[in-house]
Parts: sequence; structure tokens; C-alpha cells
Amino acid sequence: MVLKGDTRWNQRRLESKIKGFVHHEIDIRDRTGILDLIDSLKPDAIAHAAAQPSHDRAAAIPFDDFDTNAVGTLNLLEATRKFAPETPFVHMSTNKVYGDAPNEIPMVELETRWDYADSTYQHGIPESFRIDQI
Repeated sequence: MVLKGDTRWNQRRLESKIKGFVHHEIDIRDRTGILDLIDSLKPDAIAHAAAQPSHDRAAAIPFDDFDTNAVGTLNLLEATRKFAPETPFVHMSTNKVYGDAPNEIPMVELETRWDYADSTYQHGIPESFRIDQI
């Protein structure tokens, strides 16, 4: 039985598709555990996609949701700052944060990835970009 918000399918996909991908089973709210992990790994890159994934569930567990998303992110950032300051850190989020406006930007398919068709966005979407409807 798959639970709402279960992301194990994506973990298995990443493990099978990306050579060298390693998943670490740790609660990002565990400050000491995260500090120790980053200190021991000194990773080449960090892609932070860990979060409480269900927005419907978030309303039922607001403190757990905040601790996972905000405190967990702070733990990862601080561990990176202390033990791997040169490591690229990518924080991923959802349209629940940014709205659907970025989805309106035309994309072009390149040989190995998708990119924005408009060179205005070659370095990403600016913070001034609107987050909801016009």
C-alpha cells in the first residue's frame, strides 16, 4: 500500500538511474545527525529535496511541517556552511511556494535537458517574478 506523500518510488528511480547516487535515511530535523553526516561525507554537491511533501497533511500537522521544512533546511544549510562551504547547494521546492507563473515560461528541449526558451531566464527566475495570477 502506497501512502499519500510517499516518495520511495522516486528514491528507487534515482538509485537505478544515477550512478553513484546514495540515499541517506536520516531525519533532517536531527541537527546532530545532519552535522555529522555532512562532516563525514564532505559531499561534492547537495540537492535538498527533503520536505514534508503533502500540503493537505501540512494543515493537520503544522508544527511537524514547519520543523521538517524550515528547521530541516536550516540544519542542512548550517552543516554545509560549517563542513562543506564550497559545496554547491540546490534547494528544490514546489509550485505551492512559487505559484504556477514559472510554468508559463516557454521551454525548449535540448539534447540532455530542458531550458528556458527566453534568454532572460538563462540564470534562473528572478526573485521579483510574480508568484500568483496576473
